[in-house]
Amino acid sequence: MIVYDGTYRLQRRKRRQTIISGRYAPAWRVRIIDFTLSLPEVRHIKPTAVVATSLSDECFKTNCAESIGKRICRDFNLKISNILWFENFEDDPATVYTAAFKPIPSSGFDLWYDINWRLASPNEIKAVGRYIPEIYALS
Repeated sequence: MIVYDGTYRLQRRKRRQTIISGRYAPAWRVRIIDFTLSLPEVRHIKPTAVVATSLSDECFKTNCAESIGKRICRDFNLKISNILWFENFEDDPATVYTAAFKPIPSSGFDLWYDINWRLASPNEIKAVGRYIPEIYALS
C-alpha cells in the first residue's frame, strides 16, 4: 500500500538575503510503500520501499537518497535499514537502481551513511510494480 505520494525538494541557499529568481530547487516525486499493510501474513526483510523520481530538469550531482533520505526517514519514522530504496539518475533515466545504506562511524550526534548503488533486480521491480506500474517502463 502506498502511504505517501508527494514531492520532496531541496532548499536553495540564500545569497545576499535573496533567493536566486527563476531557479527552482531540485525536487523528487517520492512514494513510500508499506508492504506489511497489503501482505501482513508475510514477514518482509525490507518492509518499506521508497521510490524517488527526479522532477528537476537540471543536472545536479546529488541524488535523493544522499540529499533528503534522512529527512524522509525522520518525517515518516522509518528505519533506514528496513528500506528498499529505488531511484533513477539524471545521466541514466531509463534504469532503476537500489541503494544499500551502511552507517559510517562519526563523532557527534549526526549519523552518516555510505550509499552503495546497484541495478534493481527483477524481483524487486516486480514487488514495487504492484503499486507503481510505471516502474516497469524504467527498468
